[in-house]
Amino acid sequence: MINVKNLISRIILYSILVVAVIYFYPAIMRFNWSDYKYRQKEDGFDFYTDLSQEQFKVARTLCLEFKRKFEKCYFPIKNKKRLKIYLFSGDKGYEKFCKKAKCEGTEFGFYAPGEKLLVVNTASGWGTLLHEITHYFLSTTKVKYPDWFEEGFAAFFEKFIGKVDEKKNEVFWLSFGYFNPWRFSEVMVVRGSSKLLLSDLFNQKKCIQSIARNFILFTHHKGLLPGLLQELRKGTDSRGAVETIFKKDLPTIEQEWNNWIDESVKTRDCKLLVASQLFTSLELQNWCQQNNLIWSEEKGIFVCLPGL
Repeated sequence: MINVKNLISRIILYSILVVAVIYFYPAIMRFNWSDYKYRQKEDGFDFYTDLSQEQFKVARTLCLEFKRKFEKCYFPIKNKKRLKIYLFSGDKGYEKFCKKAKCEGTEFGFYAPGEKLLVVNTASGWGTLLHEITHYFLSTTKVKYPDWFEEGFAAFFEKFIGKVDEKKNEVFWLSFGYFNPWRFSEVMVVRGSSKLLLSDLFNQKKCIQSIARNFILFTHHKGLLPGLLQELRKGTDSRGAVETIFKKDLPTIEQEWNNWIDESVKTRDCKLLVASQLFTSLELQNWCQQNNLIWSEEKGIFVCLPGL
């Protein structure tokens, strides 16, 4: 004899399962990528890529070296859930994935916090990769950073000079703190004949990234960037954090920042690094000679010799 109560219960259960499959499976599969060539797990990262084996090694070791340097300078990365990193070799595969994931409009890459997923079109260069990883690093602290800091700090790492081994497939050294020429040009356009105000930057719901990056770079050149990050991690508001680490009031800091911009525009440094560079030791030596560069211990970067 049929147990009607059990039958009804099973029908309800199967109905729920069918609905779940119809509505949730596409959402789960939305970020799935099956056309990758290589996959590798290492140091909290889960890499997927269609890059060549040689280029993949460059990308992988770049991420690992960046994490090592970031932890040394700022804070250790602690997260139980691994970060998935999808590295696309070009526009075709990247755009196809973005369409499937419904993330069109992100030309270079994006970080999806809820998925713990980072997606990058490496054809645009390595800067986007480090920009997006920085968003992930900040998310591990469970702190809500103001938009100007979140975006400015991530953009700060877009430009770098690094060293690779003689075979050019393993990154083992990085330096950060360089001007981004196109972002600096945007700063000058936005600024015009007036001066930039930190109160404007702090109060914008969606900051102008180039302005935010410029102030972060200024703070870095003053040797105060780690301190600023630590103040914000304590929950200090933007003005309070900046005034604390500079030990000055906001109008004075604004004036010094604007003066720094005026001085920077006269130098070759603001136009030096159009794209991030990875060199062998010999290539780096030759490049520095050709561009009249010296290493600055104070800034931790290569700078142009003055007066040339």
